[in-house]
Amino acid sequence: MTVEIVHHSDARLVITRYSGCHTAADSEHVVKALETRAELSAGFRFLIDLSAVTSVEISRSKRPARVDRMLSAVQQGADKLILIAYYAPLGPGASLASSYQPQWNTQRGVISMASRELQDCATFLDVPLP
Repeated sequence: MTVEIVHHSDARLVITRYSGCHTAADSEHVVKALETRAELSAGFRFLIDLSAVTSVEISRSKRPARVDRMLSAVQQGADKLILIAYYAPLGPGASLASSYQPQWNTQRGVISMASRELQDCATFLDVPLP
């Protein structure tokens, strides 16, 4: 799978685009990359673009432990919400979004959503369309 991470610091937005077959290693790669970015903190918004995912080879039952560790670190002393939007129009990406997205809403300080429309995600995150 190909993973592209784009930081828009001025908009406090991180866009992660996945394409091809989504695996646990892809998620680990993204989390490792985000862990090294000290400027990422609560108040950043995350757009997860799953529109080009063609298949999924990962257990969808639980987020990787590394994700929970990163989330915990970001939440320390946070007074702003973390917003996560999944753009997943169809197919495997939509299935993946529907299994991951609700898990975020059980975390303090995180609100997430999933949509088949990119405009919905942009509106939720309060950013212009990427």
